[in-house]
Amino acid sequence: MLPKIAIDSASIAVYENRSLEKLISLQTIQFCSARNDDGPDDAQKSIVESILDEADEEDYHEAVARAGHRVSHYTTPALGVTLMHSLIQTPGAGSPRSHVARAGLRERGMQEIMDRQMILKAIHEFHAQVDQILPGLYRWFSDVSLHITLRGIM
Repeated sequence: MLPKIAIDSASIAVYENRSLEKLISLQTIQFCSARNDDGPDDAQKSIVESILDEADEEDYHEAVARAGHRVSHYTTPALGVTLMHSLIQTPGAGSPRSHVARAGLRERGMQEIMDRQMILKAIHEFHAQVDQILPGLYRWFSDVSLHITLRGIM
């Protein structure tokens, strides 16, 4: 079974760099409980599938290897604002128990925590495999910057 993430909050992040490792401000809004077990509709699934299918295209490597996709693009100073959802609790966001009030955790409980841990573990395993095959080629962003972009604002 694939892990699920309850998008139970959104944050407006004013960032100093595109990796979101340096934030100027982070304002999070918790959503009210609005349980929807129907999942995404076919149009939303189609959009996600088309994005994932890009990796199978013949020119995919050239597209992702463009100059703008270098680490400096994400780590050099670049002010901006985005609407995002953090994959993990950010430091300073309260005590480790402060997440209990979040809708996803109220509704899905330990499953929500375990699903997020499973995703983080998969990301770490991916990093390790890539580093083993291509040592020193990639610089991974810190876990606290892991997020889902909901909408670029500026």
